[in-house]
Amino acid sequence: MISPIQARNLIFEEIMRVGGLTALIHVPTLFVKPQQGLNRSSWQIKPYLDYCRNLQIVEVVGNHWAFLGEPQTFNKEIEDFLSSGLS
Repeated sequence: MISPIQARNLIFEEIMRVGGLTALIHVPTLFVKPQQGLNRSSWQIKPYLDYCRNLQIVEVVGNHWAFLGEPQTFNKEIEDFLSSGLS
C-alpha cells in the first residue's frame, strides 16, 4: 500500500512534467495570495504575471487553504472582484 506522502510526491512528479500556463489569458483573473504557505513567492506568481493580461492580486490572511481558515475574508475578496465589473 502506498502512503499518503508517497502519493503526494508521485502526483507532484506527474504535474511537473506538464507545462502550466502556455497561452495568454485576457479575461479578468483574480489571484488570491495567502500571507503564509504556498503560492506566495515571486517565482510561483511569475507565470500568472506573464500570462494573465488582466490580473488582479489580493493578499489574504492564512495559508495555502485560506478559504478554510478565514472564509469570510476570502469570500469578500471574491465578491469584490466579481462586483467590480470585471473590466
